Amino acid sequence: MKPEGLSEKDALEWEQKNSDAVAYIKLSLSDEQALQFAAENNAKILWDKIKSTFTGQTEDHKIDASNELKNLQINSNELANDYIARARGIATMCHSLGLDVSPQELVYYTVHGLKGKFAKVRDILKTERDKSIDEVLEILREEETSFNSPSSTRAEGTSTDVFLF
Repeated sequence: MKPEGLSEKDALEWEQKNSDAVAYIKLSLSDEQALQFAAENNAKILWDKIKSTFTGQTEDHKIDASNELKNLQINSNELANDYIARARGIATMCHSLGLDVSPQELVYYTVHGLKGKFAKVRDILKTERDKSIDEVLEILREEETSFNSPSSTRAEGTSTDVFLF
């Protein structure tokens, strides 16, 4: 808001600074966002409108990211590396939005999202709460390797399938 009671010189200086601030703010927006706020020429009001618009969206993003982590599930043909990378990416996104995801939480949601060919491993890992995400990845890689071997009859294993060629 323009202060009242300024001399002509001070008013011109304020107008110039306000105009510069509006330009800098609008330059930092995408074209679509700049169009949304194109009519606003007061820097303070523009900033407040942008802040109120995106504060609500940030809360929505936090909720979405948290739900995405809590509902994480491995896809049917997804490799262990890709699944763990996706889980880590979601945790990073949560962190960037201000949500703290502990390493134990990441492991918890990652393990609970295992299904299909990893269901037996999931049941075992659920009882081993002290595993790191790297250890979980290594266990999943070993399990994948056992699935891909021509004859998989591991005594200790979670895979009892035998592939005959």
